Amino acid sequence: MKGNVINRLMERNDTTPEVGKYCKYLAGVDRCSYKVVDISKDGVVTLQYLQAYADTSKELGMGHQNWLFKELDQTMTIKFVYGKWKRCTWSVLDGKKKYYYSSNFPCIFVNEPEYYYCWEF
Repeated sequence: MKGNVINRLMERNDTTPEVGKYCKYLAGVDRCSYKVVDISKDGVVTLQYLQAYADTSKELGMGHQNWLFKELDQTMTIKFVYGKWKRCTWSVLDGKKKYYYSSNFPCIFVNEPEYYYCWEF
């Protein structure tokens, strides 16, 4: 098993995606958020990237900001296969959809977006 132990434990959950809610990507100790914008009948989840930026209306130290989120036009798709969420693309050949899976996408689905970057390096 590779990666941060906390992330591995968090991945093993029963959260399910819902349109309008959020997906928290677990990248080592860092976190970033996506908005769930679509779920197809065959289980492909379309995510819209949220850009995090510091809320400068409050005086907090670097790495401890309150974060605001802006929806970007960037989307990606993921699907739950082989017991994990994976990035996916597909093509249609002879009227049938063929899926192609790439890297694992360790994530959980949550009600609010979250961003965290570890400044301790």
